[in-house]
Amino acid sequence: MANREFSDKYTKYNMDTFSGRVRYWTECINPLLLLENERSLQKHQMLLDRWKSGEKGLANADLWAARRAVEQCIHPTSGDVIPPLFRMSAFLPMNFLIVPTMMAPATLTSVPRTMFIQWFNQTFNAAVNYANRSSDKQPMSEIGKAYGVAVTVACGGSLVATNMLKKLPSGTVKATIIRGTVPFIAVSTASVLNLAFMRKNEWMSGGKGIKVKDEDGTVRGESISAGRDSLAKCSATRIIWNLPCMVLPTLFMVPLASIPAIRAHPLVTETALQMLGLTLGVPPALAAFNINQTIGATSLEKEFQNLKRKDGTPVTTFSYYKGV
Repeated sequence: MANREFSDKYTKYNMDTFSGRVRYWTECINPLLLLENERSLQKHQMLLDRWKSGEKGLANADLWAARRAVEQCIHPTSGDVIPPLFRMSAFLPMNFLIVPTMMAPATLTSVPRTMFIQWFNQTFNAAVNYANRSSDKQPMSEIGKAYGVAVTVACGGSLVATNMLKKLPSGTVKATIIRGTVPFIAVSTASVLNLAFMRKNEWMSGGKGIKVKDEDGTVRGESISAGRDSLAKCSATRIIWNLPCMVLPTLFMVPLASIPAIRAHPLVTETALQMLGLTLGVPPALAAFNINQTIGATSLEKEFQNLKRKDGTPVTTFSYYKGV
């Protein structure tokens, strides 16, 4: 699939397959995209414009690279260049700093350190959400509410872990389990609530819902049910990608502690496992669900049932853009 002929109608890899989606997201979060600036992005856009004008002989790989850079670094509705720190390509390097700091015993046994890193993490998430928002007219009040809820939940949940760990001897199996699970629950819950507040207009009763298309590609309206389906899948993604970088490295330290070299340098080992978990875990988590989802007509509101396609046959499935 790497040599798929360039087009602006489909992606470089087959998004109907899990492996294709993993390869797609691996390229989208490539930290090298942080090096793209306004000048380089203009060159990429000029190359794409030359292709659209019908120019022949343009390198396939260059066209795919140009499209990826433009889509990941330029806001689709405002046309603004997204600041490097708030691009999805900054997710891995930023979390290489955030996750080890957040999960370190010295952090989780300290109230000030726990409060700071949770505040920093949710502030970074809010900035990324805003920079990659679906519309350039998204009200700041909604972003502020989502941010406030996320910070409160993340800090509150992690302080529970801090309180529990202060009552236990460090390095015990029970302390390790608490350190590996309670912060994970707090951070995952905060991420889901942040997402739910940011996109409440898509899934709450009285909201607009999200656009759904029939098998012919015709938009047939906006559905709250599709919005709830989208929220559930995007929430699952956030929980999945936290598992390999927050829970598993900490729990793996229990059996690994029997190895003298690791027992002598536990923080180095756990940090390496966390970075490995992020690198290997985030692309599959993002690939768990296709960006474009299908949903049965019977799962939507009544107005989407018993509709007809252009050829007169019943509309049985709809599609919608899930987002991230």
